[in-house]
Amino acid sequence: MFLLLLPLTIGAQIKGMVVSTETNVPVRDVVITTDRGERTVTAWDGTFLLKDTTFRQLSLGNVHYLRRVVYREELTDTVTLIPDINSLDEVVVIGHARGKAFNRRFSVDVEELKAIDRASPNSGTFSMGELKRLKKKKKLKHLKEVLRNY
Repeated sequence: MFLLLLPLTIGAQIKGMVVSTETNVPVRDVVITTDRGERTVTAWDGTFLLKDTTFRQLSLGNVHYLRRVVYREELTDTVTLIPDINSLDEVVVIGHARGKAFNRRFSVDVEELKAIDRASPNSGTFSMGELKRLKKKKKLKHLKEVLRNY
């Protein structure tokens, strides 16, 4: 039972996982930095591997979570992060065309942006056409669900 509370040490390495405090879901893209200068980023499943075990403390950070410092003595195989309440849930883009009476309000759900990011993780950009296609697909799926339950 005691061994389950210690981080998994493989030779001179430490393996662990970062999860959300609210949902217990693994958190990806958490930047982990040791006081000795080692830096790593969690994988899609929230796992990380530290090669240097001589550190005294870790600093964990992600844009959607509060930064956390964990001392070596407190480190377990699972580290939790508290969500940042100031994170955006929605992005609103308002466009104005020059010389025309044109004003289009376009609302973007953060989950839709994440879906686009998963579809093209290396691009770093997204097209408005792709976003509109996803919104239309989401509306059609919702309409089918409503009709099925009618």
